[in-house]
Amino acid sequence: MPFTDIAVYFVIAILGLAYPISLQVLTRLDEKYSSVNILKLFEKELWGKVFNWSLFGSLVGMLLHISWKAFLKTECPKDQNCSYFPDFLLLLVVAVLVTAFLFYTKKIFIYYSPYSLVEYLKANPQDDQMNIVNAMADIFYLSIRLHDATLSETLHQYFYQRFREIRIAAGETELTYPIVFYQLSYNALIEAGEVDSKKNINLSLNIASGRYYLGEHQYTRISPLTFTWLWNSLKFITETKNDDFAFEFWTNSHQFISSSIPAIRLETNRADPLEYLNKEQVDQREREREKFFEFHIALGGMFLYAQRYKLINRIFRHTTSNPPRFELLPSTMTTIFALFIRFIDPEYRMFPYPYHFFQSEGIPGENLSQHWICKYLALTLLRQYTINYHYGQHPVTRPNLPATRGEKKQWLNAMEYFKSCTKEIQNDKELMETTGLNIITSDWCTEKGLLSPGQIIDQVTSLLTTALNRQEVEQEISTAKVGEFYEKSASMISKHISTFSTLLNKEKAGTTYEIRRVDGAVDLIKKEAFADDQGVSYVDFNIRCASKLVQKITTEITDGFFAGIKINYLFKAPELFQALRQLNPDPKKYLLLNFGVHIPTVNSIQEIDGLSETSFQNIQIIQVHAFNRRTIESSLLLIKKEMLPALRINDQEGTEIEKYALHLIDNATFLYGTVIDLNQQPQFKTLFSNISQETLDTSVLTKLSIGIELYWRQPAESIQLKLYSEFHQDGIVNKLTDVKKL
Repeated sequence: MPFTDIAVYFVIAILGLAYPISLQVLTRLDEKYSSVNILKLFEKELWGKVFNWSLFGSLVGMLLHISWKAFLKTECPKDQNCSYFPDFLLLLVVAVLVTAFLFYTKKIFIYYSPYSLVEYLKANPQDDQMNIVNAMADIFYLSIRLHDATLSETLHQYFYQRFREIRIAAGETELTYPIVFYQLSYNALIEAGEVDSKKNINLSLNIASGRYYLGEHQYTRISPLTFTWLWNSLKFITETKNDDFAFEFWTNSHQFISSSIPAIRLETNRADPLEYLNKEQVDQREREREKFFEFHIALGGMFLYAQRYKLINRIFRHTTSNPPRFELLPSTMTTIFALFIRFIDPEYRMFPYPYHFFQSEGIPGENLSQHWICKYLALTLLRQYTINYHYGQHPVTRPNLPATRGEKKQWLNAMEYFKSCTKEIQNDKELMETTGLNIITSDWCTEKGLLSPGQIIDQVTSLLTTALNRQEVEQEISTAKVGEFYEKSASMISKHISTFSTLLNKEKAGTTYEIRRVDGAVDLIKKEAFADDQGVSYVDFNIRCASKLVQKITTEITDGFFAGIKINYLFKAPELFQALRQLNPDPKKYLLLNFGVHIPTVNSIQEIDGLSETSFQNIQIIQVHAFNRRTIESSLLLIKKEMLPALRINDQEGTEIEKYALHLIDNATFLYGTVIDLNQQPQFKTLFSNISQETLDTSVLTKLSIGIELYWRQPAESIQLKLYSEFHQDGIVNKLTDVKKL
């Protein structure tokens, strides 16, 4: 068949020409776009794959055709056309090859032209991996780099529409874009910032404005991730000193907060005016506005840090309404002071910290940004003096003081720093001249009848001090906190007494005793610890008095055992227990009290025969869990069982209960307690003659009363065997020959 011979030659020609050209195409695409994403898309093109497979199929068909002719035994007559299957197969594969080659060539022409490629990609459905978006983004970066205004504007409009579709789909929910879109916006900004943006100024400003993320006149609930990428973009803009970009972002944000996330009016039920119909929506919108506003306060701090004084002057004067409204700047002194306190509050710092400035990181970076944000707020305080006053509250008016003690103390502690920041700002002559705030002097303020910035801060300091002092004296004691004091004290004392149950005899034995008494404890503590509005956190304020009583009980019991020691020995671990063997006490009459000897450690160093935590050679060992270590430490006390003390708890006398207005808080232990406001009951101040009147006026007396009597039989005859420690100077170690048998 003559056509088959032509097909063979055609396949050879394609193999020798077209295939090397297709390899060259990949190289040229890489050089043209420098984009891995575009190369991947090109390699995935269907006609490219069909071309490669059809070329391979043509080679296989050609080999079959040649093989068939070579091994065909019957020659085809010269006057006939003989057709065989390999011939038809070869012709079919070559037809596919030619078709694929034509379509493949068309794709090459499309990829060679950025305009054609953009339109081609826009017409294709988007895949899950955003490969097409990445490829178009690479073309976008290239068009910005080459100042191709038409192509870059086309892609800008395309991407803006894609962002808008995502915003519409999100509706009222918090919006987080796919990470590809964040990278697209940030990389496009870098490209626009690194080239001469004036050649395509509108596009560059649009990229920098944040409209991709925020939109225009459309509600968007900004996610934390979006804020992070916005901040990264603004760090780049500020570091590269591109004031036009920064100002364009500010103007778009000004429009966004006023038109896209305006405040929502609170609606009430006509039938019940106290019932709010949309309070949740109002609170949610207020949180969104507050976060957006805070973001721009931090941004102002970064502008100040970068010394973009002319830019600050521009944003201080930017408004789109008459009378002017400055949506992203504080309008009252109360707002300025509250923001200042917020930014220096350690508890308010979020993790990870969202407002790191450029060329800063870690804790030092947080402190750096905090300082400059505070200085920016001090600058906005000075700006209040230049605001044209039309109606309402005067811009230079003392801020409203916070309500709670905690906030008052926080404000008071911050005033000195606020004053320092204000002085630093006023001493920056270039900043003052650029912003026109250099007119604000003490004489100018006096002439205008205004307090100077420093005087306002001093006035706030004075008012806060007076309010705190008055509140410290006059505040009421919380009934709930007094109840906590009673409850925790009763529990603590009851548990502590029960820990000594194994050390006590139930009844007194013998006739001669030494009686040791514990009658209670008294503590003086700041009144605000027992107030609902504490101001600061008081740790364990409701068990301080109980802790003192616990210590007194422990001390009396320890001292009683110590006073009963007749003989004491000092031994190292092995000899100590050998000494016990030598003493040979009767297990029926004697027991061992363990004051801090860690028996498992002793056994791990040198195993002692017959020793456990509860006994030694049938002699009972009782662990003393609470004792005064200054009196007895690392010792075993050998004592007769009948010499253990007896405990009796007596009820309080009526006169004591009446005098202190005591409350019975534990029936089992006859424990009484009271909390006395010394400002309201000054007769008890005489108990603290060495403490100033001012301190007593702001304090409460906490008292716990109990009637504990400990009966110690006399004469005492216990033996102390102390464990030697090379880390303490305990004296000379005894010898076993010093020990005398009982």
